[in-house]
Amino acid sequence: MHRPRKFLSLIIILLVINVLFFSIWYPLGGRDFVRNYIASIIGKAAKAEVKMGDLHISDKQIYVQNFSFATRDSLIDLNIESVRLRYNIYKFILSGFKLENVVSSIEIVKPQGRLRYHHVFGQDKPKKAKKGRIQIPDLVPYFKRITLEDGSLEADLAFDLKILNTGKLSIEESLNSMELRVTNTTETEISLIANTSLGGSVSLKGYLDDGRIALAEAEIANFKPLYVSHPDIQDFRSDININANYSEAADSGAANFGATALIWNTGAYVINRFPVQIPL
Repeated sequence: MHRPRKFLSLIIILLVINVLFFSIWYPLGGRDFVRNYIASIIGKAAKAEVKMGDLHISDKQIYVQNFSFATRDSLIDLNIESVRLRYNIYKFILSGFKLENVVSSIEIVKPQGRLRYHHVFGQDKPKKAKKGRIQIPDLVPYFKRITLEDGSLEADLAFDLKILNTGKLSIEESLNSMELRVTNTTETEISLIANTSLGGSVSLKGYLDDGRIALAEAEIANFKPLYVSHPDIQDFRSDININANYSEAADSGAANFGATALIWNTGAYVINRFPVQIPL
């Protein structure tokens, strides 16, 4: 009889703490303090400016509206309409503050991202080559599902490149209508779909088994680059279709990779004067 009584007493104590906490949460400005504190911690760790429009916390979920994240070097600029994290706080406490099986879902609505990277020759420090495969942690114990709805991404990239002359290779592209699903059962299933700026599509589907990439399949269909420019190449256009797959053996054997590509209706002006067309 002692164990049920102790368990019941613990539940009552947790409920009392819950009622007391949320009864003073709004009147004493706890929401604003926690919102600013979380934004400050994330900003310092990522060297970025972080803002939250509104924050709601309960014993079942955290709901954030108008979240923005911008790195100080202008590499990443991200705005999210809302983020909702659903969890079981009682399971977290009763498990001894372990994160396993606490989060049920993470819902991200209308994220708008911008990636801007302009490479300057000689700015990168040499990096030591890493050996072996990338180690992916097992995601199954930490959440049941992640969803991302109506996302978009703009990329503005520039690299030093010598073709005939040395100059900047500039690339601009965007993705819209992005949908992401990550579901955990006995393994992790990942699916991503998006549309490109000129009517193409991108899809990715994969499975993770205890961190191992059991299977990953990617398809790029009817992709037409939005903007590609170099001093030696102008008015570049193409129609690209790619299918690729990748898998890792369960016995740590060699990974399998395969890909096919069809590049069609490709043309450009070389040195601003000579038109080149593929196929001829």
